[in-house]
Amino acid sequence: MTDYTVQLFDMLVKKPAIGLSQDVMVEAKKACEAFVRDGKSGEEAEKAMIVFGKQAWPYWQAHRVFVERFGEEKEQEFMKDLLSPELSEKYTSFLTSGGSIHNFRSGQEYEDAFTSEEDVAIQEATVQAKSAIEDFVVRLAQSEEKKSEYSALVLSYQQERDDILTIIETLQSLATTHEKWSEEIAQDIYYIEKGFAELEERPSKEKAQGRLDWYTGQIGSTETHIFS
Repeated sequence: MTDYTVQLFDMLVKKPAIGLSQDVMVEAKKACEAFVRDGKSGEEAEKAMIVFGKQAWPYWQAHRVFVERFGEEKEQEFMKDLLSPELSEKYTSFLTSGGSIHNFRSGQEYEDAFTSEEDVAIQEATVQAKSAIEDFVVRLAQSEEKKSEYSALVLSYQQERDDILTIIETLQSLATTHEKWSEEIAQDIYYIEKGFAELEERPSKEKAQGRLDWYTGQIGSTETHIFS
Protein backbone atom coordinates (compact mmCIF):
# COMPACT_ATOMS: atom_id res chain seq x y z
CA MET A 1 0.00 0.00 0.00
CA THR A 2 1.42 3.40 -1.02
CA ASP A 3 2.29 5.71 1.87
CA TYR A 4 -0.06 8.71 2.15
CA THR A 5 2.83 11.18 1.90
CA VAL A 6 4.02 9.47 -1.28
CA GLN A 7 0.51 9.82 -2.67
CA LEU A 8 0.74 13.55 -1.96
CA PHE A 9 4.13 13.63 -3.67
CA ASP A 10 2.59 12.02 -6.73
CA MET A 11 -0.09 14.73 -6.78
CA LEU A 12 2.58 17.40 -6.34
CA VAL A 13 4.67 16.34 -9.35
CA LYS A 14 1.51 16.53 -11.47
CA LYS A 15 0.64 20.04 -10.32
CA PRO A 16 0.96 22.64 -13.13
CA ALA A 17 4.30 24.46 -12.96
CA ILE A 18 4.36 26.39 -16.24
CA GLY A 19 7.93 27.18 -17.26
CA LEU A 20 9.70 24.97 -14.72
CA SER A 21 12.71 23.15 -16.12
CA GLN A 22 11.84 19.75 -17.56
CA ASP A 23 14.99 18.36 -15.92
CA VAL A 24 13.61 19.33 -12.52
CA MET A 25 10.25 17.73 -13.34
CA VAL A 26 11.88 14.51 -14.56
CA GLU A 27 14.03 14.20 -11.43
CA ALA A 28 11.04 14.79 -9.16
CA LYS A 29 8.97 12.18 -10.98
CA LYS A 30 11.84 9.68 -10.77
CA ALA A 31 12.14 10.29 -7.04
CA CYS A 32 8.40 9.84 -6.55
CA GLU A 33 8.37 6.62 -8.60
CA ALA A 34 11.25 5.30 -6.48
CA PHE A 35 9.28 5.96 -3.30
CA VAL A 36 6.29 4.10 -4.73
CA ARG A 37 8.48 1.21 -5.87
CA ASP A 38 10.62 0.89 -2.75
CA GLY A 39 7.98 1.76 -0.16
CA LYS A 40 10.15 4.32 1.62
CA SER A 41 8.93 6.23 4.64
CA GLY A 42 6.83 9.38 4.64
CA GLU A 43 9.62 11.43 6.22
CA GLU A 44 12.00 10.68 3.36
CA ALA A 45 9.26 11.57 0.88
CA GLU A 46 8.61 14.84 2.71
CA LYS A 47 12.26 15.85 2.36
CA ALA A 48 12.21 15.09 -1.37
CA MET A 49 8.95 17.01 -1.71
CA ILE A 50 10.53 20.03 -0.02
CA VAL A 51 13.51 19.97 -2.40
CA PHE A 52 11.15 19.87 -5.36
CA GLY A 53 8.79 22.39 -3.81
CA LYS A 54 11.51 24.99 -3.37
CA GLN A 55 12.18 24.80 -7.10
CA ALA A 56 8.56 24.67 -8.25
CA TRP A 57 7.00 27.07 -5.72
CA PRO A 58 7.49 30.32 -7.72
CA TYR A 59 5.77 28.74 -10.72
CA TRP A 60 2.90 27.39 -8.64
CA GLN A 61 2.36 30.83 -7.14
CA ALA A 62 2.43 32.55 -10.54
CA HIS A 63 -0.06 29.99 -11.80
CA ARG A 64 -2.31 30.61 -8.78
CA VAL A 65 -2.32 34.35 -9.48
CA PHE A 66 -3.20 33.75 -13.13
CA VAL A 67 -6.12 31.54 -12.10
CA GLU A 68 -7.36 34.32 -9.80
CA ARG A 69 -6.81 37.10 -12.37
CA PHE A 70 -8.04 35.44 -15.52
CA GLY A 71 -9.43 31.99 -14.81
CA GLU A 72 -12.10 32.62 -12.21
CA GLU A 73 -13.92 35.12 -14.40
CA LYS A 74 -14.18 32.39 -17.07
CA GLU A 75 -15.84 29.91 -14.73
CA GLN A 76 -19.38 31.18 -15.28
CA GLU A 77 -18.81 31.22 -19.02
CA PHE A 78 -17.67 27.58 -18.97
CA MET A 79 -20.53 26.60 -16.68
CA LYS A 80 -23.04 28.21 -19.04
CA ASP A 81 -21.73 26.10 -21.91
CA LEU A 82 -21.79 22.89 -19.85
CA LEU A 83 -25.27 23.21 -18.35
CA SER A 84 -28.59 22.93 -20.16
CA PRO A 85 -30.07 26.32 -21.15
CA GLU A 86 -32.76 26.04 -18.45
CA LEU A 87 -30.36 25.05 -15.67
CA SER A 88 -27.80 27.59 -16.85
CA GLU A 89 -30.37 30.36 -16.49
CA LYS A 90 -31.39 29.12 -13.05
CA TYR A 91 -27.77 28.79 -11.97
CA THR A 92 -26.91 32.31 -13.19
CA SER A 93 -29.90 33.71 -11.31
CA PHE A 94 -28.73 31.92 -8.15
CA LEU A 95 -25.29 33.53 -8.40
CA THR A 96 -26.72 36.95 -9.25
CA SER A 97 -28.86 36.86 -6.12
CA GLY A 98 -25.80 36.27 -3.97
CA GLY A 99 -25.61 32.47 -3.91
CA SER A 100 -22.24 30.73 -3.98
CA ILE A 101 -21.46 27.44 -5.66
CA HIS A 102 -18.28 27.12 -3.59
CA ASN A 103 -20.19 26.94 -0.31
CA PHE A 104 -23.23 25.00 -1.45
CA ARG A 105 -22.54 21.83 0.59
CA SER A 106 -23.01 23.70 3.84
CA GLY A 107 -25.60 26.14 2.58
CA GLN A 108 -29.33 25.65 2.87
CA GLU A 109 -29.76 28.23 0.10
CA TYR A 110 -28.27 25.89 -2.44
CA GLU A 111 -30.31 22.91 -1.31
CA ASP A 112 -33.49 24.97 -1.55
CA ALA A 113 -32.59 26.33 -4.99
CA PHE A 114 -31.79 23.09 -6.85
CA THR A 115 -33.14 19.57 -7.08
CA SER A 116 -30.89 16.56 -6.48
CA GLU A 117 -30.69 15.95 -10.25
CA GLU A 118 -29.70 19.56 -10.85
CA ASP A 119 -27.15 19.28 -8.07
CA VAL A 120 -25.49 16.32 -9.81
CA ALA A 121 -25.43 18.21 -13.12
CA ILE A 122 -23.89 21.29 -11.46
CA GLN A 123 -21.25 19.24 -9.65
CA GLU A 124 -20.25 17.46 -12.86
CA ALA A 125 -20.14 20.77 -14.75
CA THR A 126 -18.04 22.32 -11.99
CA VAL A 127 -15.41 19.59 -12.29
CA GLN A 128 -15.29 20.04 -16.06
CA ALA A 129 -15.16 23.84 -15.70
CA LYS A 130 -12.19 23.60 -13.33
CA SER A 131 -10.37 21.44 -15.87
CA ALA A 132 -11.22 23.94 -18.63
CA ILE A 133 -9.91 26.81 -16.48
CA GLU A 134 -6.62 24.97 -15.96
CA ASP A 135 -6.23 24.43 -19.71
CA PHE A 136 -7.15 28.06 -20.35
CA VAL A 137 -4.62 29.39 -17.82
CA VAL A 138 -1.80 27.21 -19.16
CA ARG A 139 -2.42 28.45 -22.70
CA LEU A 140 -2.71 32.05 -21.52
CA ALA A 141 0.56 31.95 -19.55
CA GLN A 142 2.35 30.63 -22.63
CA SER A 143 0.73 33.09 -25.05
CA GLU A 144 2.58 36.06 -26.53
CA GLU A 145 -0.01 38.34 -24.94
CA LYS A 146 0.57 37.23 -21.32
CA LYS A 147 3.91 35.42 -21.34
CA SER A 148 5.90 38.40 -20.05
CA GLU A 149 3.32 39.06 -17.30
CA TYR A 150 3.57 35.45 -16.17
CA SER A 151 7.39 35.55 -16.27
CA ALA A 152 7.40 38.71 -14.14
CA LEU A 153 5.28 36.93 -11.53
CA VAL A 154 7.65 33.97 -11.50
CA LEU A 155 10.63 36.29 -10.97
CA SER A 156 8.80 38.05 -8.15
CA TYR A 157 8.06 34.78 -6.38
CA GLN A 158 11.59 33.51 -6.99
CA GLN A 159 12.84 36.60 -5.16
CA GLU A 160 10.38 35.99 -2.31
CA ARG A 161 11.46 32.36 -2.09
CA ASP A 162 15.12 33.39 -1.95
CA ASP A 163 14.33 35.94 0.75
CA ILE A 164 12.55 33.24 2.78
CA LEU A 165 15.52 30.89 2.37
CA THR A 166 17.85 33.65 3.60
CA ILE A 167 15.65 34.09 6.67
CA ILE A 168 15.78 30.32 7.23
CA GLU A 169 19.58 30.48 7.17
CA THR A 170 19.48 33.17 9.85
CA LEU A 171 17.10 31.05 11.93
CA GLN A 172 19.46 28.09 11.56
CA SER A 173 22.31 30.27 12.79
CA LEU A 174 20.24 31.27 15.83
CA ALA A 175 19.48 27.63 16.54
CA THR A 176 23.19 26.79 16.42
CA THR A 177 24.26 29.59 18.75
CA HIS A 178 21.34 29.44 21.20
CA GLU A 179 20.81 25.86 22.29
CA LYS A 180 17.81 26.72 24.45
CA TRP A 181 15.84 27.63 21.35
CA SER A 182 17.36 25.14 18.90
CA GLU A 183 14.59 22.53 18.94
CA GLU A 184 11.77 25.06 18.68
CA ILE A 185 13.51 26.97 15.88
CA ALA A 186 14.16 23.71 14.01
CA GLN A 187 10.45 22.90 14.18
CA ASP A 188 9.57 26.34 12.83
CA ILE A 189 12.08 25.99 10.00
CA TYR A 190 10.64 22.60 9.03
CA TYR A 191 7.13 24.06 9.11
CA ILE A 192 8.15 26.85 6.72
CA GLU A 193 9.96 24.42 4.42
CA LYS A 194 6.98 22.05 4.33
CA GLY A 195 4.94 25.00 3.13
CA PHE A 196 7.00 25.01 -0.09
CA ALA A 197 5.78 21.45 -0.65
CA GLU A 198 2.19 22.39 0.25
CA LEU A 199 2.31 20.18 3.33
CA GLU A 200 1.67 23.23 5.52
CA GLU A 201 0.28 26.72 4.90
CA ARG A 202 1.79 28.70 2.05
CA PRO A 203 5.02 30.39 3.20
CA SER A 204 5.65 34.09 2.81
CA LYS A 205 8.52 36.44 3.53
CA GLU A 206 6.33 38.34 5.99
CA LYS A 207 5.48 35.25 8.03
CA ALA A 208 9.06 33.96 8.03
CA GLN A 209 10.39 37.37 9.05
CA GLY A 210 7.80 37.46 11.81
CA ARG A 211 9.17 34.22 13.29
CA LEU A 212 12.73 35.52 13.04
CA ASP A 213 11.81 38.79 14.72
CA TRP A 214 10.04 36.90 17.51
CA TYR A 215 13.04 34.70 18.26
CA THR A 216 15.44 37.63 18.03
CA GLY A 217 13.29 39.56 20.49
CA GLN A 218 13.01 36.63 22.89
CA ILE A 219 16.72 35.87 22.78
CA GLY A 220 17.65 39.54 23.14
CA SER A 221 15.29 39.97 26.08
CA THR A 222 16.65 36.90 27.86
CA GLU A 223 20.27 37.87 27.39
CA THR A 224 19.65 41.47 28.47
CA HIS A 225 18.00 40.15 31.66
CA ILE A 226 20.94 37.85 32.38
CA PHE A 227 23.62 40.49 32.03
CA SER A 228 21.72 43.49 33.47
